[in-house]
Amino acid sequence: MGVAERLRGELEQLIKLIKWTLTGRVVAYSRTEYFIWAFPFEAINLVVGALAWVYFTFIFPTRTSSVISEYSTDVVSYLLVGMAFNTYFGCALHDTQRVVVGLFKWRMFFGDTMISMGEYLRYAGIPRWAWIANTLLWSYIQRTSHFAVYMIVAALLGVPLLRAEAASYLSALLALLLAVVALTGVGLLGASIILFSRNPWATLDPLTWFVSLATSLFAGVYFPPELLPSWLQLLSEALPQTHALRIARRCLLLGTPLSQQLADLVKLLALILLYISSGLIATKHAVR
Repeated sequence: MGVAERLRGELEQLIKLIKWTLTGRVVAYSRTEYFIWAFPFEAINLVVGALAWVYFTFIFPTRTSSVISEYSTDVVSYLLVGMAFNTYFGCALHDTQRVVVGLFKWRMFFGDTMISMGEYLRYAGIPRWAWIANTLLWSYIQRTSHFAVYMIVAALLGVPLLRAEAASYLSALLALLLAVVALTGVGLLGASIILFSRNPWATLDPLTWFVSLATSLFAGVYFPPELLPSWLQLLSEALPQTHALRIARRCLLLGTPLSQQLADLVKLLALILLYISSGLIATKHAVR
């Protein structure tokens, strides 16, 4: 079988999995239940959290405002862009790690034998990458609903990012997608750490834990990295989120074209190459 035919067959398997996920009776029922019983409470938490941050910016004014003025905007707009995008960052980081680890740690009975999900997929002729992509699909659908909540809050507060040009939205979306790809590589690295450890109870690795912590502190989600000491700013430059948020804010709040942000774009592409390649290599060896 040629490479093209094999790829076509694997894509057909992925499409079947996605259709089952979105239209299967049992699966569709559980998804509907999520939006009825879980999402409303999650939405309330998101709104309260966003409004709390907005409130803090008014009662605790700091020198953050002078740095944020670089974007010709207010603190509220700066915060909402960071919080909205951060929903996808967490998904790329933690859910990738969780799904890949589960692929080799989850056990099921296949006849009289207990096998891993990865072994079952091999017997069923389903590509592992297709199963991972399909499993992550629902996670990204959930995060998109969270993103929509932040956009509704932005609309109610009159945040100017909702009045950006179409090209600005596309550039911001591209920055988000590139960061998600890079963080997927970090998630693979985190999964490989757990798989290398052979610890059946391990669910969290030090890498994803640290990157998650660093995202809140150093990547510019809640305040500009420029406020940090110079040595911590170097650390923030190693985070894909930093460059994605910088590009997105300039596009959405200033209307700056992507062609004028090549420095951050090149850094983001370099981080993709670094994290994806190392993540794939580490996972391959961990599975062995």
